[in-house]
Amino acid sequence: IYVTQPGEGEDSDYFFLKEIAVASTTTTDNAESRGALLATYDGTVGSSWLPPPVNGHSIIAMWNGMHGMLSDKYLFLCEPDAPYAWPFKYQKSLRSAGVALGKWAQNLVVLTTAEAIIYQGLDPLTLAPLPSSIDSPCLSAAGVVSMGDGVAWPSNEGIAWVGDSGYRNL
Repeated sequence: IYVTQPGEGEDSDYFFLKEIAVASTTTTDNAESRGALLATYDGTVGSSWLPPPVNGHSIIAMWNGMHGMLSDKYLFLCEPDAPYAWPFKYQKSLRSAGVALGKWAQNLVVLTTAEAIIYQGLDPLTLAPLPSSIDSPCLSAAGVVSMGDGVAWPSNEGIAWVGDSGYRNL
């Protein structure tokens, strides 16, 4: 648990208070000691770490400590190994509203209301879409299944699938 110092205003830094068990529902701040400052900046211009978007959904754990999340027409990527930090510089704009995320190997499939886009890369800064997208919208996030060799989703033409052997309609 991290807390702000009293009286520091709206843009306060967060300081470590304590660790609690996942099943705990309450704790007490004794206001006596504060630990390390929560990292919110990596030292480069424009790298402020933001909290996850309020309307974010479809969070997915990826390779190399990355996590992805959708919100409106954006793909958000967290700082590696810091799923509480979503720098602006890692945001990717989408042409259509995001519906769900899927993955296989080191491929992230961004499913939108109009298409499926495959992203590849080793870190959030280099993660980039492949040149062509798949014109097969995702009709329901609940129907998305990530498998070892591909991702399946419900589309307007049946079950769509993309994976190691390419795209096909099942």
